[in-house]
Amino acid sequence: MRGKQAVVVYMAVLSLTACTFSPADVVEPSREMSKAEAEKKQTAEQGGEQGTEQAAVQDTEQKDAQLLALYEIFINQEYAGAEGYAYVICDGDGDGSAELYIERAGSQGFYVNTYKNGGLCIRYQEELPPEFNGQLWTDTETLAGTQSGEMAHSGIYVFAKNEDMGERYWYPSETDFVRENGFGEVDPFYEYYIPDGQKRLTLYYDEATQKGCGIRYYEWDPSTFTTTGMYGFVFEGLKDGGESGIREDYLKPESVDGVDGSNEVEDFTENIEYDDQGQITHYDAAGLLTFLADDNTEPGMVLRIDYEYYDNGNLKSRFYGHNGYIFGTWYSNWDCYFDGQGRIAYEDIYITHGSWDIYYIYKDDTKEPAYILDLDNNLGEWIPTFRSGR
Repeated sequence: MRGKQAVVVYMAVLSLTACTFSPADVVEPSREMSKAEAEKKQTAEQGGEQGTEQAAVQDTEQKDAQLLALYEIFINQEYAGAEGYAYVICDGDGDGSAELYIERAGSQGFYVNTYKNGGLCIRYQEELPPEFNGQLWTDTETLAGTQSGEMAHSGIYVFAKNEDMGERYWYPSETDFVRENGFGEVDPFYEYYIPDGQKRLTLYYDEATQKGCGIRYYEWDPSTFTTTGMYGFVFEGLKDGGESGIREDYLKPESVDGVDGSNEVEDFTENIEYDDQGQITHYDAAGLLTFLADDNTEPGMVLRIDYEYYDNGNLKSRFYGHNGYIFGTWYSNWDCYFDGQGRIAYEDIYITHGSWDIYYIYKDDTKEPAYILDLDNNLGEWIPTFRSGR
């Protein structure tokens, strides 16, 4: 990491040149037009041209100022006080517009932030352009901020599919993101809160155009220094539903594979607990994992499941975990949430490259959902698939 130095903020200075005219540019006054009138007309025409140029310059300067302000908002919201990062704002590629460059200590490349689609487009770049040499950097930890392990950033990161490639964006707020995608003046199509009251999803969708966008709220992200925040996603088109994937009985104390794992361990034991109503509240299974080491003498966890219920007796939530050595890493953590009617509403599943969300959206009292939203979290890029439920 380069030492702490003052940041160089680039702003292109546009100079105005006075308009000059040759004799051929001047309109020959007619016999009916007096000399004074001709001079007045010429002056007005010159003033109009200069006014147009001045307006264009002012517009460019205003856009540059807004871009620099957005860069400053991004740095202060997302990085102020954070260790291990440095940044500089300059025209590194020589295109006449400033970019925001961010480097992380120990990495070989840089993140380049430019304005696009109403937000900042974030690209990873392995090498800086030659024109960039000599720029000074500022360490983000020197900026006034309250970054810590418990900080919640207020911006929203968005992964957008663009033909065969994907792009990452950042918007200052949820409002900016939703407005940029055409849903600024409408109510959400669907919102989801887990039973303890935490908001998990806001979804916007136009059934006529089949276009949508949404925000997935998270509480902890180990890939960054933040612990709470928002990820956005956009999509177009409604996929055929196919199989819904809804299990027949979430109350069964068994693994995702439909077995208990007893054939994989020695000295297999089970423990089942019930409430006063006779409903299962807890299940766990253990055994000796001798396939890992011959001298394993302490039982290891094979499978565990906890259940919660609504006051009306319907299943409220199901928290599942299994031993990845026995059943594999997928579904090693699997949280299920149900609505008041006992219908599955949301599943949060661990998969090897991140996590997998499934939201079941009902429009009436039927058992089958009208829509299903899949969100594949690929290391912070939430990739959506929106499909019909029946």
